Amino acid sequence: MEFKVNQDYNPSFRNLKSALKDKDIELIKKHAHEVHEMAHHFPDKPNHKNMMSPLMEKYNPSIWNQQYTKKYEPKRSIAFMIYHTTRIEDINMNTLIAKREQVFFENNIQEKLNIPYSDTGNAWNDEDMEKFNSSININELLKYRLLVANRSKQIIDTLTLDEIKRKPDDEDINRLKGTSVSEDEGAIWLLDYWKNKTIGQLLLMPLTRHQAFHLNECIQ
Repeated sequence: MEFKVNQDYNPSFRNLKSALKDKDIELIKKHAHEVHEMAHHFPDKPNHKNMMSPLMEKYNPSIWNQQYTKKYEPKRSIAFMIYHTTRIEDINMNTLIAKREQVFFENNIQEKLNIPYSDTGNAWNDEDMEKFNSSININELLKYRLLVANRSKQIIDTLTLDEIKRKPDDEDINRLKGTSVSEDEGAIWLLDYWKNKTIGQLLLMPLTRHQAFHLNECIQ
């Protein structure tokens, strides 16, 4: 069945917002899982409805680095959007929420992806995008995305109400400068945005809403 954002995603996202407002930790975890899983394709769940499946059906992943979204300048390929959303999930879930090493660095992902970058890509110019698209290993990108998704599921299971209420530590925010988030003005604003959010708010944006926004752009 075709995945529809309005029918499939939005109601679950509203349920997550309500659970956070009500401070019901079990419902928070339940709905966080539901919304998060809609942004990921799990090979062991072939009948699972998600935003990645129509994207994989519409465009062969092998040419994602040649298919571009229409909105941005410089042009952003589907491969870049998958990389960008996955990096931001990895950063938020591991560094800011779980306070542990990112999947990207723990598993030597940069070398596997065959790219000269480790940051989110927010401030990349045309030359950066060309380097990325000409070198990215898309099979490894999909493996990275699955690793991040599975790690996030584990982290969601461990959340407590006290963690939901806290904000990211300044030490963890500062660790991201340069390696995970470029210090260019086109990207550094992310740190100010994230540090002023509670962990619960990060579950909404960027963990879930950010994914839906960009994946839906790719599908369209």
